[in-house]
Amino acid sequence: MPEPVATLLSPGLSEGEHWLILAVQSVAFVAAVAIILRLAHEKRAPANIFAWSLFLLFLPVLGVPFYLLLGGRKIRRLVAEKTRIRHMASAWSEACAVPGSGRVIPCNRVRLLPDGVAAYRAVCREIDRSRTSIDIATFILGRDAVGRSLVARLTAKARQGVRVRLLIDALGSLGARDAMFRDFRAAGGTVHRFIPLSPFVAKASANLRNHRKIAVFDGKRAIVGGQNMDGRFLAPRSSRALFADLGLVVEGPAVEALWLVFAGDWAFASGEEVPLVVPAEHLTTTPCGTSGLEIIPSGPDIEGDFLWEKIITLVQEARRSITIVTPYFIPDEVLLRSLLIRAHNGTHVRIVVPEKSNHPIVDFARNRYLRQMAEQGVEILFYRHKMLHAKLILVDGEKAVSGSANIDPRSFFVNFEIGLIHSAPEDINAFRAWLEERILPRCVRFEDSPRSRETRLRLALENFAHLLTPLL
Repeated sequence: MPEPVATLLSPGLSEGEHWLILAVQSVAFVAAVAIILRLAHEKRAPANIFAWSLFLLFLPVLGVPFYLLLGGRKIRRLVAEKTRIRHMASAWSEACAVPGSGRVIPCNRVRLLPDGVAAYRAVCREIDRSRTSIDIATFILGRDAVGRSLVARLTAKARQGVRVRLLIDALGSLGARDAMFRDFRAAGGTVHRFIPLSPFVAKASANLRNHRKIAVFDGKRAIVGGQNMDGRFLAPRSSRALFADLGLVVEGPAVEALWLVFAGDWAFASGEEVPLVVPAEHLTTTPCGTSGLEIIPSGPDIEGDFLWEKIITLVQEARRSITIVTPYFIPDEVLLRSLLIRAHNGTHVRIVVPEKSNHPIVDFARNRYLRQMAEQGVEILFYRHKMLHAKLILVDGEKAVSGSANIDPRSFFVNFEIGLIHSAPEDINAFRAWLEERILPRCVRFEDSPRSRETRLRLALENFAHLLTPLL
């Protein structure tokens, strides 16, 4: 009698074990095909679809669970819930500032926080002066002296009867253990982690991170930008270890829209219902300045990619100048071609990035784009003083984009982000002054940096990193 097929193929396994393995592989392959068909219907770059397809087809047993853990882009039930919340917001008041509506919210006051020292002092001041509520969402809450000092300050306010809610990202704040919040919770404060990493607890893919940084105090004042609650971003005194960053203090009706974004994220993470009646402290419709702002949330909770679309529109409509300041630069094909076309048509296009960021593989990946752009007339500047973490786009001296988003596919198409569109001359002048006084004098041209040299090793590393960009 011939040997069983299982014995011939896998001598160490029984026939039953062999057929079990074959069944698992078959199910994984069918699931991989289904996922690839789903990818084809989503708004993804062809390179992203191709990279995932190769992984899924050649290693389906690994690729399928990896995709389920990290590959999601939109959460349909969350899109529906956030749409419901925005409709509720419209019913709260006729003047309600609904984020993502495309409407410019007038009569705000905006103050720049030009570095981490100013931002730290502003956060401490706003915590200390709060009387009714403090709502904070951050990607990173450090377990260092700065993170602990801010939690202690929040704990003191909770003991005074202020409602304090803290939303931290489960991945970004992985080091912030529960013991760090023991006194905070005992004082009445509430903390939740956004999308836990455990697949048995998480409501969505672990790949979908909340990168927004929004702090709202008494519903009247907000701090927003790129700074996390960590000693690399905020500090009582300046140092080389403190990143160069940028934040904003916002007062006026736009605070309502920022709070609404926080409220939706809090409801998703905590399971609590968004109140049917907006708390009185969030009816911030009293004019207090001359700045018009458009608040644009972006991410898996929003139908479409409005922040990316807005940036593309601003770039394509630019006539005189475009300046992009970003810690990480991995543009998608549309943005890359749009920038090159503007440069070819006489627009001064300038990209400012750190000479050395805190993610080496991203630096290698970006250099391929920077090299191509420099060859076609784009001004590339390396910030040499320290790590540059600020996010800013200036267009024609008339429009600006600030917020939490980097120039990379993760920020545009995966992360939960927040963007602010500015058009008030005083805001544009403040951004320009920050750029000209604090950033540009500490930059060197791409051509003058050793990181622009085309050595065989560097080009090989850049090409390898470029292959990974669809998954970064």
